[in-house]
Amino acid sequence: HTIVIDPAIISEDGQVLVTEEVYNSLSSKLYPLATIITPNPYELELLAGVEVRDEDALVSAAKKLSIDGMT
Repeated sequence: HTIVIDPAIISEDGQVLVTEEVYNSLSSKLYPLATIITPNPYELELLAGVEVRDEDALVSAAKKLSIDGMT
């Protein structure tokens, strides 16, 4: 089965949409189940732990998220 998750934790304009408790719960329980995660650039920065300011950084962050996973 393929499980696709759109994080919906930060809006397209950078507004945080969830509490830290909710984020931690999603990160530890839901995201590890995903086959594909579709974060926006702000969410990708948070999930991968790196700044995304250009295309190279975007690719690097996506690879880091893919390799490191969500835990």
